[in-house]
Amino acid sequence: MTNSLAISLEAKKLIGNFRTNELPVFHIQYSNAIRPNATSLLPETRGINIHKNVEPIIGESIIVKNFPNSFLQTNLESALEKLKIQELVLCGMMSHM
Repeated sequence: MTNSLAISLEAKKLIGNFRTNELPVFHIQYSNAIRPNATSLLPETRGINIHKNVEPIIGESIIVKNFPNSFLQTNLESALEKLKIQELVLCGMMSHM
């Protein structure tokens, strides 16, 4: 991905704004844990780590997904419903997918 550092710094600013305004932040971490032939984003590898520029702080949720869809077989929907969140702001390296 081109300009990944610049993208992470913009995401860091956005997350900082949410934190300053005490808005919830959810981190989605992609894991290929259930795909037997996967060669990337495997558990216990460096590629799965959340970048230091956007790493979670205490109290922020980390939701691990195994599919491109962050809602499929995760607790994301119930977590949003619990907080009565109806609008989302998305950012990330592949949030356009």
